Amino acid sequence: FTPLLHSNYLLVGTLLCVGAVGGDLLGSFIKRRSGIPRGGRVFLLDQLDFVFGGITLSYWLVVPTPLEATLIVGITLIAHCLTNYVAFKLKMKSVPW
Repeated sequence: FTPLLHSNYLLVGTLLCVGAVGGDLLGSFIKRRSGIPRGGRVFLLDQLDFVFGGITLSYWLVVPTPLEATLIVGITLIAHCLTNYVAFKLKMKSVPW
């Protein structure tokens, strides 16, 4: 993954973080405009909006290979679903998504 080899870690990290927040905001905006209530579930949009936002904003500086992008999406999807389910079982969340 090229960010580890990139010379400007601060810029890459900032773009990934701002992109992730922007992606999450865009995902919430899309859900609200679609009439989905707060806390409503939209599979993949809820789990990956921040990943696509981060990759999109940092794409001009760091371009992941197809394998890297697949791994990022796959690991994020599994980790997101698993941690939300665990938080639900521990009564830290009211819904398992």
